[in-house]
Amino acid sequence: MIVTRSVLASLLLAVAAVACDKSHLIAGRCDKASDCSGGLTCDDHKTCVPPTPAASPCSSSAECGSGYVCDNLHWCVCQNQGTTSGNDPCADGRLPPYRGVETDGGTDGGDAGDGGDAGDGGDGGFKCQGDGDCAAPKPFCITSTGACVECRMTSNCTTDATKPICDTTTNTCAPCTTDQQCKDKIGADPGVCMFHQDGRCATDAETVYVKFSNVCPAPADQNGGSPTSPFCTVANALAALANRRLVLVRGGNIAGGVTIQSPVSIVGQSATMIAAAGQSGLHVTGADVYIRGLKISTADAATIGIIADGYATIRLDGVEIYNMPQGGLRVTDGAGYDVSNSILAGNGMTRDEGNRFIGGAWLDAPSNGKPARFALNTIVANKRDGVTCASSSQAIDASFLAANFSGAADITGCALGPTSKALGTADPMLTSSYRLTAGSPCVDFVPSSGAGLSNHDIDGVARPQGSAYDCGASELKP
Repeated sequence: MIVTRSVLASLLLAVAAVACDKSHLIAGRCDKASDCSGGLTCDDHKTCVPPTPAASPCSSSAECGSGYVCDNLHWCVCQNQGTTSGNDPCADGRLPPYRGVETDGGTDGGDAGDGGDAGDGGDGGFKCQGDGDCAAPKPFCITSTGACVECRMTSNCTTDATKPICDTTTNTCAPCTTDQQCKDKIGADPGVCMFHQDGRCATDAETVYVKFSNVCPAPADQNGGSPTSPFCTVANALAALANRRLVLVRGGNIAGGVTIQSPVSIVGQSATMIAAAGQSGLHVTGADVYIRGLKISTADAATIGIIADGYATIRLDGVEIYNMPQGGLRVTDGAGYDVSNSILAGNGMTRDEGNRFIGGAWLDAPSNGKPARFALNTIVANKRDGVTCASSSQAIDASFLAANFSGAADITGCALGPTSKALGTADPMLTSSYRLTAGSPCVDFVPSSGAGLSNHDIDGVARPQGSAYDCGASELKP
């Protein structure tokens, strides 16, 4: 075929027209700088980008996240080079054409120079599209805000045992604060939050279980201390501790008369320790011991609910001691004490072996360096003085005292703090289980700004429930 000059000219004009036609380019794509508008330029990945980075620049594609590569101008741009929206996630809006580099795991510093505004979760306007865009220590993406965060849910918190719970208000892993959080995360065995230590959820491996039942052997305790084969007594559980440091006491009545000489945490789950004639409930000597959620009582001529001596430290949280003939709690011989959210009621009738009359609590001054904290306790209807202290410097804070020694002696020798109520013979308006009622003078009595107050009450109810804390062991729920 012979091509005339006119035909050749027509063909050249057609090619030129096609070359100049940008209709084959999808939005944000380019073959050359003139294909871009708004001051953008064409990079080596045929994407229209600003000529210089306005955000943190990339140095390699590894910094850019899923779906992006680092271009010659140090922009993270979509790597898909398709020409239709059907196969180009940039074209159909699944991914922005370009973005800045996330440099701190998605934290929006909010200060000058980070390029991000409140809530955008990143540097230079970075917004993640999925978890693949995020990296440790903030490997999870909140797609609604484009923020990389440490966690979206509690199951994401696995790297630090002392921060097992996801705080969804800040999307950060945090210490546990309630047993229920741990039950929800790892199950009912043991279902204990060690908030008195480091905020971890206790594990089965560190726990010895105690539960009395009709299959308990006598006289020797043959069981192994597991959830399915618990010990029958606390004494045998303590003897089998080895390197374990949590004794979990479950349901029913458990024998008292137990001496503790090594550091341990004892947590009760609906359990009552019954002290026999001539016995105390627990005797702690020379050790730092934490006890929570345990009731101690007697049906016989027992002695004292809990004794701490020999430079021990006794820490009580949510403990109830009832009707012990020689007193509820006795702390002597240089021992320290940290007692909160506890109830001492109906105790004291006869003298102890040291010729002391003890009602609710007898607190000698601790040795140097030992704690001396007594706060948020309910001390009522004890047959002798409510609380007796060796020194007027020993404070009774945010506590509720009434009807001790027939109303004649709620405290003796102690310093009654301004956040405590001592009613004498006045009606404390409590339930039969010594919890507050709506008319109690303790409701909303303690300013919420008070330092060192517990964030829960004897029953695990969060404090405060109202405009201020309630004094005493219980917090009234509206």
